[in-house]
Amino acid sequence: MDHREILDAFGSEFVKEARDQTIKKLQSVMGGSVRSSRGQHLPDEIATLSSEGAAKAEHLARAFIDETLHNVLWMFERSERFDIVETPVEGTAVSITDASDGLAGELHSVDGWLARFSSYGEGV
Repeated sequence: MDHREILDAFGSEFVKEARDQTIKKLQSVMGGSVRSSRGQHLPDEIATLSSEGAAKAEHLARAFIDETLHNVLWMFERSERFDIVETPVEGTAVSITDASDGLAGELHSVDGWLARFSSYGEGV
C-alpha cells in the first residue's frame, strides 16, 4: 500500500468509528431511543426543548464533534512526542502524520475524509 492508500484507510476508519458512531449515538439520544445507562437521562432534558431548539442542539453538537476530531488530528500533527502509526503485518511502519501534508486538513475539502467516508456527509 502506498502512503495515500494508508492515509485513506486510516481516514475511513477514523471517520466511521469516531465521527459516525458519535453522530449515530447523538441521533439516538435526540430520538429518545438511548439504550445505555450513561445517556438515559438525556432524552428527558431534550424533551424540554422545542423542535427548533432540538434541531439547533443537534446542529451544535455535530459542529463540536467535527471540531473535536479536527483538534485531535491537529494535536498529533503538532506533537513531537506522539504519532499515529500504521503497523503492517509485514513491512515498515508508516507514520500517518508524516504521510499527510496536513492531517487535520484531511477532514475538510471537496474530496476530504468527511465527504468521502462519512455516512452523514460533510456538512453539519
